[in-house]
Amino acid sequence: MTLLISNFQRLLKELESDKTAQLRIDAWMRETITTLINKYHHEIGNMVRSSLSKLDDIGLVNQIEEKVGNDLQYIRLNGAVVGGLVGIFFSIIKLLLLKT
Repeated sequence: MTLLISNFQRLLKELESDKTAQLRIDAWMRETITTLINKYHHEIGNMVRSSLSKLDDIGLVNQIEEKVGNDLQYIRLNGAVVGGLVGIFFSIIKLLLLKT
């Protein structure tokens, strides 16, 4: 096990300084991940659906708040502002249509 760990650490150190190898690995990973996502996208959807269906409303809200965090406040604020502007717009349209 010690030999395996030392060889792995040596490989990682060599990889740190080899930019060409890093680019090849990066390209290979992008291609492989893209291929897997395209091939198994329905399975990914099923896994997400299955995971989300196990959560109740409170669990789902907690998970969203945990993942999104502070951005959730901006999302709420943007929703309120856009909703208010759309409401004003529709009210103006309604008033204009009633006057005609």
